Amino acid sequence: MSLPNYYQDPSVLHLNTTPHHAYFIPFAKGQTPNQLEREQSELFTLLNGDWKFNFYPSPHDLPEDFLNTKFTHQIPVPSNWQTQGFDAHQYTNINYPIPFDPPYVPHQNPCGVYQREITFNPKPNKRYLLNFEGVDSCLFVYVNGEFVGYGQISHSTNEFDITKQLKQGKNSLVVVVLKWCDGSYLEDQDKFRMSGIFRDVYILEREQNYLQDFFIRYQLNADLSKAELKVETQFSTYTEAVHFQLFDPENRLVCEQTSGDFCQEICNLCLWNAEDPTLYTLCLSYQNEIIEQKIGFRQIRVENGVMLFNNAPIKFKGVNRHDSDPKTGYSISREQALVDLRLMKAHNINAIRTAHYPNAPWFNELCDQLGFYLIAESDLESHGSSAVYIESPENSIFLNVPNPNKQEEIRQQAVDNFCYFARDPLFKQAILDRNIANVERDKNRTSVIIWSLGNESGFGENFEVAARWVKQRDPSRLTHYEGSIYQHSAHQNDLSNLDLYSEMYPSTGG
Repeated sequence: MSLPNYYQDPSVLHLNTTPHHAYFIPFAKGQTPNQLEREQSELFTLLNGDWKFNFYPSPHDLPEDFLNTKFTHQIPVPSNWQTQGFDAHQYTNINYPIPFDPPYVPHQNPCGVYQREITFNPKPNKRYLLNFEGVDSCLFVYVNGEFVGYGQISHSTNEFDITKQLKQGKNSLVVVVLKWCDGSYLEDQDKFRMSGIFRDVYILEREQNYLQDFFIRYQLNADLSKAELKVETQFSTYTEAVHFQLFDPENRLVCEQTSGDFCQEICNLCLWNAEDPTLYTLCLSYQNEIIEQKIGFRQIRVENGVMLFNNAPIKFKGVNRHDSDPKTGYSISREQALVDLRLMKAHNINAIRTAHYPNAPWFNELCDQLGFYLIAESDLESHGSSAVYIESPENSIFLNVPNPNKQEEIRQQAVDNFCYFARDPLFKQAILDRNIANVERDKNRTSVIIWSLGNESGFGENFEVAARWVKQRDPSRLTHYEGSIYQHSAHQNDLSNLDLYSEMYPSTGG
């Protein structure tokens, strides 16, 4: 058995994954979510720990029966395999770590096969969702020898419904991870390049017809004392009534309602900001599930070129933050993240750009609670396409001679190459998908006040489509993309769905 070639096919971004949706963890009725960690939910089964592991130089080296081949190693999940003695570390900034031949990747494409046996007793009339919060670069999932699905976007969640594959007693879970896929061309961030299952893996037990998604929206009045609060729900099969309860920061009941969607006017608001991160609690319950979501009421807008937060001008004192550790690689624990966040608080940092990809979903929860303004960036960067042209020997020499016309010609060609993926129809859906994943997962996070479409990937029709979708889906937040300052020679940029203009690395000479 060989792997399907989905990893070199931009028309197959995900196969048999659930639709992108808001992050939340359901608890069983009778539990008190506000007093418990997610791992304590009766509906949550964490699969972290030591997994069996085989490493191969290429997917073409996989044994015919790789699902049942003897495993010779163990590896901790989550981790990067490079930090566990497999493969080699690699750092690169602009240049791609592989030959530039999109959407294809090298034949020699390091491959890790993970296996774990789990004892499970699935209940009738329940559904079971297998979640991977971070896998670099793509994954093929098998349960009890049956192919379940495929996914990519390294720093976003891939969720699979494995209800049909699970059986009573012992179950075998096999995950094949490739170092590179066609999505790697959109993940050319300035960082050490590492691979593997680097975030949590878990199974959620859900109702047969389960609450798949919900979106919290509100409109504040002029003096910010009232809000019209709405909650839109989406179930997996058909709409059900949900019992909504809203509690104030002192845990006093503000209002409740049982309906398909929720709409109430909330008065005498306590507002959220980074200095005073005041949070309300929304509880949604139906059948045997209860879901808790913290809400902070705040407003972000631009007026006459000034960014206003809760009707007052605001200045960000922020940082760009990678998930990175010399020992654990991309795999960052809650304790490690808290060290970063407390250090930032101690030095009066109030804003974080998740450079250049979504952080783990619980990281943004911490930012809600501790008080940080987040620029939430999609997992998207492709600046290596510019280097393909400008760093070629025949062109680089012209940048060192006093020939302004030739230099300008080369620079414009570099910009055009910089916009390669931003204009390539083959990657339009992938760029849109990465922004959808970013917005849908974190749309209920109070700390997220700006959506960033990505980093250093030029500009073109594909980003215009993404910006339009983001602004239509969530007009309450600002939309930003630094790459909009670049214009292809054959394209007129449409910036109508972007709220902010910025430029990195400006020259001191003006």
